[in-house]
Amino acid sequence: MAGLVAVCLASLGSALLPATAIRTVTALQSFSLYGGLALFSGFVLWDTKKIIAHAENAYHKQQLSPVNDALGVYLDFINIFIRILFILDNRRRK
Repeated sequence: MAGLVAVCLASLGSALLPATAIRTVTALQSFSLYGGLALFSGFVLWDTKKIIAHAENAYHKQQLSPVNDALGVYLDFINIFIRILFILDNRRRK
């Protein structure tokens, strides 16, 4: 949760700082992109572990909801894809 708050604050800081602080804005954008990429990669691992735990517990209870469990992983991959696109776009502009 702390990592998610840090990435959100970096995103807001890069949007709200004046354009005169170019170096700071660039550092905050880089932290937001690369930190978010690492954070959502960790979320993929966390959600996968959660899916496995739910599947093992549901085997005994005969209740399995794979759609609800897979939705979290799907959203994590969308966030990873968006961040990779932004990183590639920034490299192309340089």
